[in-house]
Amino acid sequence: MKILVNTNIIIDALTGKEPFREAAEQIFMLAANQVEDIYITASSATDIYYLARKNLHNTY
Repeated sequence: MKILVNTNIIIDALTGKEPFREAAEQIFMLAANQVEDIYITASSATDIYYLARKNLHNTY
């Protein structure tokens, strides 16, 4: 099955945001274990970069 992953799911997994962290990580484990194929949109890639950079920059 192919799964289109929302930007928020990726941000939740990267930042460990509760209460969504565990569910987001489970989705990525499906892909890591080659159970499912996950995809993102091109616009999500730039949004993820911006949000992850902003979030990580604020923690240092």
